[in-house]
Amino acid sequence: MTEYEKMHNGMIYDCLTEELGEVQKHSHRLCERYNKLGVDDGEEKQTVLRELFPSDDFGAYRSMETPIFIDNCKEITIGKNFYSNYSFFLYCGKYG
Repeated sequence: MTEYEKMHNGMIYDCLTEELGEVQKHSHRLCERYNKLGVDDGEEKQTVLRELFPSDDFGAYRSMETPIFIDNCKEITIGKNFYSNYSFFLYCGKYG
C-alpha cells in the first residue's frame, strides 16, 4: 500500500515521501503561477483554476483573489459559483 493510499484510508502515513511531495509540489507550482497573474488576466486565471480543480463543475463562475495557497489540490473539491477573497489558504488531507 502506498503512502497516498494509507492517507486515504485514515492510516498513519509518511508525509515526506517522494510520491506525496510531488503532489504537493504540483499544487504549489499552480498556486505560484496563479499568484503571478494580474487583475486583467481572467482567462489565464480560469485556465490555472481548471488545472487546480480538474473534476469540478465551475457553474457560472469561479473567482479567487490572490494570493492563494493550496497544499494539495488533488484532495479538494470546490462547488459551483465559488469566490474567495484575498489570502486564501487551504491545507488538507484525510483525517480518520
